Amino acid sequence: MSVLKWRLIPPAFSPKFSMMEAYADNSGRNPRRSPAAVLIAGSATRDTILLGGEQMRKIGGVATYAGITFRKHGIATHVLTNLAPEDGSLFHAYLKYGIHLHVGRAGRTTCFVNRMDGDSRTQEVPGRALPIPWDACRGLLGEIRHVHLGPLHPEDLDEAWFQGLKEFAGLISLDVQGYMRNIRDGRVTASVSPLLEKALQACCVIKATEQEFGLILNAWKMDQAEFLRRFRLDEILVTCGRSGGYLLTGRHERTEYPAVPAGGSGDTTGAGDVLFAAYLAARHYHGLGRGHALLHAARIASLHVGGGYIPPEDLLIRPGQDRPEGKTD
Repeated sequence: MSVLKWRLIPPAFSPKFSMMEAYADNSGRNPRRSPAAVLIAGSATRDTILLGGEQMRKIGGVATYAGITFRKHGIATHVLTNLAPEDGSLFHAYLKYGIHLHVGRAGRTTCFVNRMDGDSRTQEVPGRALPIPWDACRGLLGEIRHVHLGPLHPEDLDEAWFQGLKEFAGLISLDVQGYMRNIRDGRVTASVSPLLEKALQACCVIKATEQEFGLILNAWKMDQAEFLRRFRLDEILVTCGRSGGYLLTGRHERTEYPAVPAGGSGDTTGAGDVLFAAYLAARHYHGLGRGHALLHAARIASLHVGGGYIPPEDLLIRPGQDRPEGKTD
């Protein structure tokens, strides 16, 4: 595998958002001496969205949606990702929001095709970036208090991350979606990756959809209580689509939240990423109680689906930035 050359692309300015200075540390897992900064690791993507007979090309991935959400909550944000050398034009959304990009420029950019039909979605992955190596992160750990893992498929992060994160004393969060995808010949099917167990052992807080969580419990033949005991997680955020969702804690406490109706085009791409980041920001940085943090996150996700949170034009891949998915030369 070719050696990645990593470089920092700092924002030209640091926009000011509400609650920029305020955060509270209530988890017991995050030293107060750590700065209020988060590092997101995972692929930035070129997404093709097929919805209602229309086609849109957008920048996507947890790195994008969670990154912008953390910044809009006043949190200093670093993104560690891979992009093909010719995809430097995709940096504009990150730089606009003051996100610090740490980019490995080798191989190809991860590309997704999302076909939306009501609440259902099918996905294809025509191209995948090289795995993000743990060594690219090690030098950044002293600058942050929170690592947010956003892999989009099981090979997005090098396996060494799970051992390496044991030396990090701060908050570690994970969206399990990447470890619930099996990709063969570009087609995505639901499957529990063998790497998920190692990923969970490294984390404090995770998010899963109701379907993902059920698939995990069925595959491992355990109930929710046994799952919590085995992995010693502080919190599990489970999203249930139009029914809202709930939060489970390591003490087996359950807090439910309602869905918030959304208008707009109905493009739900990134809604789960936005909701999870908004919850983490509200709960673990700004000190809101669980119920209030969940309701805040649900409202933010609803705004996103309606096009009122991240302006859609900020994510669009404009003419001249487009090329066939997966092509790198």
